[in-house]
Amino acid sequence: MNNLLKRINPWNMVFKEVGITFEKPYKHFNLFLKLLKNIDKKPGKIKILDLGCGSGRHTVELARLGYEVYSIDLSRAGLELTNKQLKKKRLKAELKHADVFIGLPYEDNFFDAILAVGILYHSTLSNINNLVNEITRVLKKNGIYFGTSSISVKYSMYVNNGERYIQIENNTYFPLDGREKYLVHHYFSKKELLNLFSNPFKNVKIFEDNENYYVTTAIKK
Repeated sequence: MNNLLKRINPWNMVFKEVGITFEKPYKHFNLFLKLLKNIDKKPGKIKILDLGCGSGRHTVELARLGYEVYSIDLSRAGLELTNKQLKKKRLKAELKHADVFIGLPYEDNFFDAILAVGILYHSTLSNINNLVNEITRVLKKNGIYFGTSSISVKYSMYVNNGERYIQIENNTYFPLDGREKYLVHHYFSKKELLNLFSNPFKNVKIFEDNENYYVTTAIKK
């Protein structure tokens, strides 16, 4: 399966077919901005990683607000869409192409904050654990994590508009059709998220967004 995903790059398929998938920031994005105010630096000195930036909705907004933005995604098509928007609005961000579940190409303790909307749950459990380790490594002490994690397989099937799924491990599914075909989906429980973040982080808070996601905020120990 891993070789199949490398060949077809499902994220490229999504962005080539759909284009800009979201135009407005995530509905709880203002909570992330509120957390950033706790960092005792001017926006231009605050380094933020937009993890799995997609077509750039948060990268563009953070750059507009004056933050030092770094963005990473597996899809070159998504990064191209992000870059076009940045150029159109005369904004700057550093874009990188990489598989975040393999590793993050940044130095230890580099970022003040990491935004991870719609990314953490798109892989297997071993890869998810590896990504959390990498998030911990590149985030500074007392750095901020803000992320969303999918919890409802029924809602995901509805949004994906697909009907055929293969279960590849516990609470982890591989869609064979629909808009997000070939994109692995892991569905979290609140307890699972707490276990995942409680060791390297403090002040871990998790709430449902009344749609399909748990929102997790945490501070690196």
